[in-house]
Amino acid sequence: MINNRLIKLLATLNRREMTRLNDFVHSPYFNKHQPTQRLCAYLSGLHPRFTERKLKKGQVFRQVFPDKKFDAQQLALVSTYLTRLVLRFWHMEGAVSAGFWEQKHHQLAQMRQRDALGLYPLIYEQSKKNWTDCHKGAQARAGLRNCADLANELDKAALSFGKYDNSFMADRQVVLDAAYITEKLHDACELLQRSKLMAAPPPDDPLLDELIDFLRQNRERYRQFPTVDIYLRVLLLLRSSDEKQYAPTLETVQAQQSQLSFSEQQVIYNYLQNFCIEQINKGNGGFLKELFRLYMVQLDERLFFEGGFLPQWHYKNIVTTGLRLGQTEWVRKFIEEYHQHLNPDVADNAYRYNLAAWHYHQGHLQEVMGLLFQVEYTDLRYNLDAKSLLLRTYYDLEEEEALLALTDAFRQYLKRNKNLSEFQKKGYYNLLKFTRRAFRLKVNQGITRQDRWHRSLEKLHADLATANTVFNRSWLEGKVKELRDQGSGMRDEG
Repeated sequence: MINNRLIKLLATLNRREMTRLNDFVHSPYFNKHQPTQRLCAYLSGLHPRFTERKLKKGQVFRQVFPDKKFDAQQLALVSTYLTRLVLRFWHMEGAVSAGFWEQKHHQLAQMRQRDALGLYPLIYEQSKKNWTDCHKGAQARAGLRNCADLANELDKAALSFGKYDNSFMADRQVVLDAAYITEKLHDACELLQRSKLMAAPPPDDPLLDELIDFLRQNRERYRQFPTVDIYLRVLLLLRSSDEKQYAPTLETVQAQQSQLSFSEQQVIYNYLQNFCIEQINKGNGGFLKELFRLYMVQLDERLFFEGGFLPQWHYKNIVTTGLRLGQTEWVRKFIEEYHQHLNPDVADNAYRYNLAAWHYHQGHLQEVMGLLFQVEYTDLRYNLDAKSLLLRTYYDLEEEEALLALTDAFRQYLKRNKNLSEFQKKGYYNLLKFTRRAFRLKVNQGITRQDRWHRSLEKLHADLATANTVFNRSWLEGKVKELRDQGSGMRDEG
């Protein structure tokens, strides 16, 4: 089989990207090597199903060098050339998506360096208009940086015309400040989110504290830059974890949302939904409805979509939240309707898992097991989620041997897996530990001496309440409550 790394790179492309890559490789401006062009054309015809039979070296060599005797080294060399071109193609695609061609300062710089600006004065005038439009402030983080670069180039262009005007450089300072502040606040939000995930304090940053104090005292100075105000509010919200700050922060985001780029909206809504999840994990159940509302906004405005597809994890999170709110009819409709919006490579797996979750919520436990046994466990998160759902199903069915075997196998899986953080392992270990304790109480009810059974139950209730990291906590708390209600009934009867 030919270069495995090359095939893995090509497998990440969708059909449209593969077509664009083929066009890129066949462009003589970027590549004149015909064997590399033939290799790309052949692999493009196979995409996305790269079967081992079609990738055998002899088969591929005949497509690339139809009139030559097989030479493995020559084929390896062409594969290396194509791999390099794939990486260059990604570089080019990144430049296109970042709006590189629309950034006027690159063109201005080339024309100034070649002393050609005088031939096209309209380009200079148009660039000045672009500067006027962009430095008003309604820019994403990258837009502010580009705006500052444009001002710098306009200043140099003006000097080349003999026009000594400091306005470009002076106004650039305000934009540069806004660009830096926005980046600084965004990174602070990101670092804070990651530190919470890892259960570790964020890095010490004295300059950040000074910046926050400065912005609080000079809010009007950057009023024209919505990203500064929004990221400041989001950072203060995440830092304080104060639910009272949530509503005014969301109001600010929605009031200025139309001035933000699509990607900026995605980032900011992600921070807001993570805040809601944090509140829910602390037991503030009122934020479950708010989280669902944020999901609906992002779904309606397609903020969740990436590359034309709804990511499977957003699909799952929406289903999970809807079920917890009792929106069973809506969730079933959503599962069916948005199945077609998932990436075909993962659509069936995601559909089966989420349909299994819906059936579990409905109490159709046999259907749950049937669907879970069809889920492919190649993805780490599906593996963990499916095991957790199967654990809950065995608990409800009182399948003692199956539950104990699953918990033992689950523990070994967590122990051996090097891709899980300590935070994740702790959350799952606690789920297994508390589930086993609750299960023993459930099956031993009426068998164990009543006073001992009640002491064990209260100890479980207290331990669960004080445990910091427990996945599926709300489910466990519901099962413990059921046991306490049943235990209370036994005492009343006694």
